[in-house]
Amino acid sequence: VVEFSRDSHGSRLVQYKMETGTPEERRAFVAEALPHALSLARDLFGNYVVQNFFDNAAQDQRDMLATMFKGSVGSLCTHPHGCRVVQRALFVIHPTLRNDIVEELLEIPSGKVHTEAVVRAYARDA
Repeated sequence: VVEFSRDSHGSRLVQYKMETGTPEERRAFVAEALPHALSLARDLFGNYVVQNFFDNAAQDQRDMLATMFKGSVGSLCTHPHGCRVVQRALFVIHPTLRNDIVEELLEIPSGKVHTEAVVRAYARDA
């Protein structure tokens, strides 16, 4: 799954299988790719697979995927491909986990002025 996800045609095949496969097949795809989720999120073709996982995986697997990004959310948000993965994740993960991700973005030295600067920087980043 990981090797296919890094290729244009393979990425499309994995996405198609996630949309049409049985729940057991979907679980197997996500489980195989889970340890590589962070690198796939930054990959030209792999990011589409991870986004597809957020759309089609079981809720517990969506939350596990998002957990793999903890500690790297800031760098993903400013990455051309990773930012799209974070956006997709925020729509479908458990609200508690969503709050954890947002808090991670704002964890840098606190203070109203600093928080506003951080939010502004992420909001303006492509």
